Amino acid sequence: MAGRPGLDPSEEAKSYSAMFVLMVALLLGAAVWSIWDDNISRRPWKEYQVEFDRLAYDKYMKDAAAEQKLLDADPQYQKLTKELAQAKAELASGVTTRKLDDLRAQLKTTREVADDKEQAARFTKSFLTERWYDYNHAIQEKQDPSRYMAEINQLNAQLAIEQKISDAYKAQVQGLKDQIDAITGKEAELTQKLVDVTKKRDDTIDKADTYLIPVKFGGHVLFRYPKIPKIQQTSIEDFDRNAFDEAVARVDRCQSCHMGIDKRGFEDLPQPFRTHSNFEQIMGKHPSDKLGCTPCHEGQPPAVNSVAMAHGDIEHWEHPLLRGEEMQSRCIKCHVDVGSLRNKDGDPIAVNWVNGERLFEQMNCAGCHLLKGYEDMPKIGPYLKLASAKLDPSWTVRWITNPHVFRPHTRMPNFMFTRDEATKVAAYVLASSGKQSADWLKAHPEPASLEQDIKNPGLIEEGKGLFESVGCKGCHAIDADQIGSPVGDDAHFIPTATRTAKDFAPNLSQIAEKTSAGWVYAWLKNPRDFSPHTAMPSLRLADHEDEALTAFLMTHGQKKEDPGVETALKDPVNISAGESLVRKYGCFGCHEIEGMDKESRIGVELTTFGSKHLDELFFGDRTDIPETWNDWTFHKLQNPRIYATKDVEQLMPNFEFQDADIKNLRVFLASLTEGTVLEKYRMAASAEQDAIVPGRRMVNYYNCVGCHIVENRGGFIRRFYPEDQINFAPPILNGEGLKVQPDWLFTFLQGPTPIRPWLKIRMPTFHFDSHEADTLVNYFTSLSGVQVPYEFLNTNLIATPTLEAGAKLMSKDYFNCFSCHQQGDKKPEGPPTGWAPDLGLAHARLNPEWILLWLKNPQAVQPGTKMPSFYPGGPDDILGGNEPEQIKAIRDYIFWFGTHPGQALPSGTPVKVTRK
Repeated sequence: MAGRPGLDPSEEAKSYSAMFVLMVALLLGAAVWSIWDDNISRRPWKEYQVEFDRLAYDKYMKDAAAEQKLLDADPQYQKLTKELAQAKAELASGVTTRKLDDLRAQLKTTREVADDKEQAARFTKSFLTERWYDYNHAIQEKQDPSRYMAEINQLNAQLAIEQKISDAYKAQVQGLKDQIDAITGKEAELTQKLVDVTKKRDDTIDKADTYLIPVKFGGHVLFRYPKIPKIQQTSIEDFDRNAFDEAVARVDRCQSCHMGIDKRGFEDLPQPFRTHSNFEQIMGKHPSDKLGCTPCHEGQPPAVNSVAMAHGDIEHWEHPLLRGEEMQSRCIKCHVDVGSLRNKDGDPIAVNWVNGERLFEQMNCAGCHLLKGYEDMPKIGPYLKLASAKLDPSWTVRWITNPHVFRPHTRMPNFMFTRDEATKVAAYVLASSGKQSADWLKAHPEPASLEQDIKNPGLIEEGKGLFESVGCKGCHAIDADQIGSPVGDDAHFIPTATRTAKDFAPNLSQIAEKTSAGWVYAWLKNPRDFSPHTAMPSLRLADHEDEALTAFLMTHGQKKEDPGVETALKDPVNISAGESLVRKYGCFGCHEIEGMDKESRIGVELTTFGSKHLDELFFGDRTDIPETWNDWTFHKLQNPRIYATKDVEQLMPNFEFQDADIKNLRVFLASLTEGTVLEKYRMAASAEQDAIVPGRRMVNYYNCVGCHIVENRGGFIRRFYPEDQINFAPPILNGEGLKVQPDWLFTFLQGPTPIRPWLKIRMPTFHFDSHEADTLVNYFTSLSGVQVPYEFLNTNLIATPTLEAGAKLMSKDYFNCFSCHQQGDKKPEGPPTGWAPDLGLAHARLNPEWILLWLKNPQAVQPGTKMPSFYPGGPDDILGGNEPEQIKAIRDYIFWFGTHPGQALPSGTPVKVTRK
């Protein structure tokens, strides 16, 4: 063939085969790679599903093997297996086998004939139905229907004969079945029994077969293959909001990898195959098929191309996976009262969030930072409108310079003032309070002999005893290395060498360096007379007790005069500069300062702080801190001025939080986000929850947990009581709302009266107003789920036989209740360690229904109580041995003699007592 014109013949001779082969190979490789990438590399969930199926199969087969071991040791299983083998052997014997074969052959033949006869009868019935239709149709068409009636009669007769024959053959079939069942019945019965016994094992094997599908032949498994992996997704309707603030569904695909998250039994497997922790409380109330995973855990819900993408660990994704304690920050999205979310042991589920919120409140973060819902938090700092009546000038300057030198665990932060700045702040604080302080000092003169009396060693020793006994140690430490009642996490109650938690109340080890004996005396007499809103209560001290405590406290520390301080503090220039510094640093956020009652917060608002983007967070010149929200927040709380530069000043003081407190605070701050979920996903706030939240804040503010255990936390002062004297400690208040009457509790909170007069420790007077007392009453009753109003027990309607039965049960002949319980002015016998509250006051104090629960099982109501349990096992000779009626009789008698002191029982039919 002629070549192409103008083409060099040598070009025609060249071969491009290698090039074509190379291109084909590249194309084939690219095709294979694209298929692999699309189906394997970008679908890691497939491997996870296959691996989970294998792990689940192995797990269930191990469970089945373990169950088989139990069966092998079970006498019933061994007996049934042996009897079934014997029954099968009997059926396999020659005579029985031949007889069964004959009967089964007859059954087969007879059934075939019976089926034919039944079919013939059905055909006849069909023909009969057709003729009846013709007959009725003829009537409708006004034709003669008689020509069909003869045929109908004939078919009826034929059907009767055929039905009779069919029934006869059916009876023969049933007879043959009965004969066969009579021979094989024992085997069938034993087989069913064995199936019942091995059901758990067989069900476990069936579960295993759902993960690796068996391929069987001849009753044997040839091999198994995994299920075809599929995307597992949940559509959470109307959970998210789009750019137009419209509700849209969220598609959650987490379970495409986390296959075992909603299945029990995989708790020991590694992630992503593990069962969800705290399964009953979390998955039981948050089913993943309805709520998915990301509402709590965040991440990128629909992403499945890689683990990093699914977890949201990619650039610019705003909601990366929350790990560890971080996920607790999402509880608030649906739950109004996160603090009441408890596990089966009664402990908070979101413990880090709860401790973080408590620390936020107790450190008064809302004093500088506005946060919706926390706008009206009380100030925690000392009252400074009378500062010069209280504070030593030299000490004040040293304190403001760095309070952590004087008290390492104080809640007061370090503003890192220079000595000159501290002097100026002190100058303004003392000068602004000068006039009011002078008036206060004039109205509260120091007792004439106080300075001399407090030097009396005997008085000092008496004061020490008072400090250790009346309740001061529930809040205060008295030695420099002693632990005080802490704020925030209750774990800080455990003393450790490295403890850095903040004390709720001041450490008093150096109080004499700070103030005067006259001020201490007046303060102890009535703290509210000096500071109108202080959390410090009154211990209702007598004058002599007040002097003794003052004498003891004034032995701790001594004045240290700094030369030149007095002159500097009176300098008008310093006073003016100090005012500017106080306004700049926002001291009025925690303290009441003269002339600054209407100042605004100086810090940024935190209402949506958890939603801040990275470009809203200033990292300054720091390049050693990872640029994440978590890292920025952690280091900001650890060192608030870490991001300051020469051009950007930062004012936040250093609280010197320990790492555990920072993490708890960070969880709380992370929960402060923009947007809300629809009402259908939010747990509606109940009246009880609305009462619990403000009550819990009051408990935290007044540090009730310093003395009492409330909601299973607190009781710090109990560590100072030996185990054999723990009965002298303040009472545990778990279930207090069910235990006492609301009216009594309201009155008691406003004016405490002794319940156990022999105790040295005192319930102090907090001077609660009606609103505060009502808040606490509602808090306790709501915690206990008590219905208000309280139902009164009318003692005048109690039958005399019931009262007599109660009196006998409480007498020395039976339970001898007054061997422990005080009765009016009559004290029990024996040492006070065994004494119990005055039952003469129970009618006004205790809830009648609670007494029934208490008498039935004291340990269930208050574990560890010394109250003995008399039931079950009550006497048979009172009220016919009816224990519920005996318990009720004791309760009724307690209420009756409390409302009728000194009166004899009313006349009536005496209760029948039969001695055995």
